[in-house]
Amino acid sequence: AGDASKLDVSLVKAEVAEQLRQGNEAKIKAAASWATLSRRFPGIERKVVDLPIPSAELGQYDTWRERILAESDVLRRVEASLLRNQGQSARAKADRVPDPTLGVFTASEQGNRERIYGVSFSMPIPSGSRSARYSQALAQENAAREDVDLAKRELEAGIARDVELASGAYESYLIAKDGAAAMTQNEAQMQRAYELGEVDLQSLLLARRQAVASSTSALQAHADTLRTHLSLLIDAHWIWGLDES
Repeated sequence: AGDASKLDVSLVKAEVAEQLRQGNEAKIKAAASWATLSRRFPGIERKVVDLPIPSAELGQYDTWRERILAESDVLRRVEASLLRNQGQSARAKADRVPDPTLGVFTASEQGNRERIYGVSFSMPIPSGSRSARYSQALAQENAAREDVDLAKRELEAGIARDVELASGAYESYLIAKDGAAAMTQNEAQMQRAYELGEVDLQSLLLARRQAVASSTSALQAHADTLRTHLSLLIDAHWIWGLDES
C-alpha cells in the first residue's frame, strides 16, 4: 500500500509539472504575440475578452471577390499605372505624325504703296524616333495591362483560398467543440469512477490529460475560425478602416 501511495504521489507531481510547463509555454506565446502587436499598433489596449462565437454565415465566393477586388489597394495602384501608361501611349501615337504648320504673312513694296499678303504651309516629315517612342509607350502600356491581369488573378486565387479555409475552419471548430464536450464528460465519469474505486489514478489522470488536450484543440480551432473570417473582413475593408494615406 505504501509503495502504491508513493507511486500515486509521483504520478500527480509529474502531471502537475506537465500542466505547469504547458501553462508557461502559453504565457510565453501570449507575451510574444502581445509584444509584436503592441509595437505594430502603438496605443492599443491590452485586455482579456471572451472570444466571439464564430458565424456560420460566411458568404459566397462571388460576394467576397466583388468586394475585395473593389477595395484592393494593390489593384488600385496597378490600375492607376495602366491608366497613366494608356495616356502616354495615346499621346505618343498622336505624335507619330507631326502637326502641320500654317502661317499668314504680309509685306509692302514701293514705299508702302503696295501690300503683299501670303500664306505658308509646312508638313514635317515623320522621323523614326517618333515611331520608336510610340512603340516604347505601347510596350509599357501592355506591360501595365499584364500587371493588372496578374494582380487580379493573384487576388482571386487568394480570395478563393481564404474562403475555403474559413469554411473548413468553421467545420473543424464544430468538430473540435463536440470532441471537447465529450472528453469533458468522460473526465467527469472517470472522476466518479475513481472515487468509487472502480479505476486507478493513472486512468483518471489520462482522462484529465485527454480532456485538457481536447479543450486546447477546440480553443485553437475557435481562434483559427475567427482569424480566417476576420482576414476576409479586413481584406474587404468591412472592418478596420485603414487610412488611405
